[in-house]
Amino acid sequence: MSERSLQPIKASEAAPFPLDRVLIGAGANVWWRSLKRRLFGWKRHPGDATAICRAVVEDCWNGSYFAGSAGHFAQFWTRDLAMCTPALLRLGFRDRILQSWAWGLERFSREQRVTTTIFGNRPRDVYAYASDSLPMLLYGLAEADALPLALEHREMLGIEILRYARKVYDPETGLARTDAYFSAPRDCMTGRATV
Repeated sequence: MSERSLQPIKASEAAPFPLDRVLIGAGANVWWRSLKRRLFGWKRHPGDATAICRAVVEDCWNGSYFAGSAGHFAQFWTRDLAMCTPALLRLGFRDRILQSWAWGLERFSREQRVTTTIFGNRPRDVYAYASDSLPMLLYGLAEADALPLALEHREMLGIEILRYARKVYDPETGLARTDAYFSAPRDCMTGRATV
């Protein structure tokens, strides 16, 4: 394979400015939580390291799904839940993991798309289509041994796999396309290479 060089990305081709009421509302929520934290400080948990870590995990459970955090990012984050699925399973949270994935898949199926995040009940990408949302979702389902959930949502997953192949996959390199912008773990970075 020949070496490729990428031209710097143009500002007009970078992540779109999020003119979306859902994302603007989420930003306002982060601002409000930041202000409260500045005024009242961080939540403290008593006990040793194990007790503190367990309390933090419990704080991320909202009764329907594991949120990305109990603070600024208290939404459903596809990649974060997938990365945490194996550890949460080892800690004995299988029922909550399955409930979290079921909750997310239900909302993705209604919208017929997988996104980075679900704000309230509304799936949205932060801030553009992400090349890792679908693979991480499938990884999380596989780790949780959640084949029944995947089968229940196979129509939406099939649509999303086709969309992914069209939008992301470069058959020449076998990697993500370099002529498009994709959201990545560092959501606010711009560039053409991706994970």
